[in-house]
Amino acid sequence: MITLLEQMNFWHWIAFGLVLLLLELLGTAGYLLWLGLSALLVGAILSAIPMSWSLQWLTFAVFSLFSTWLWWRYQHKKDRFDDQDR
Repeated sequence: MITLLEQMNFWHWIAFGLVLLLLELLGTAGYLLWLGLSALLVGAILSAIPMSWSLQWLTFAVFSLFSTWLWWRYQHKKDRFDDQDR
């Protein structure tokens, strides 16, 4: 398994991101959108900067958590504002 992880390159991350974005089209309410964009971002960074497999996954996890949290924060604020209008 470690050997497989060590062989990941930026094309794998781009393909993974595109698969997540395609799965988003099935209707996952926006969650896979942020994971897919995070994977694409890791692929873009990996194409310019070589990283170990553990740093790649750590970067993906950080980007995923951060982008999902930002979206939740934006949506929560918008929902509270909409509730006050009613």
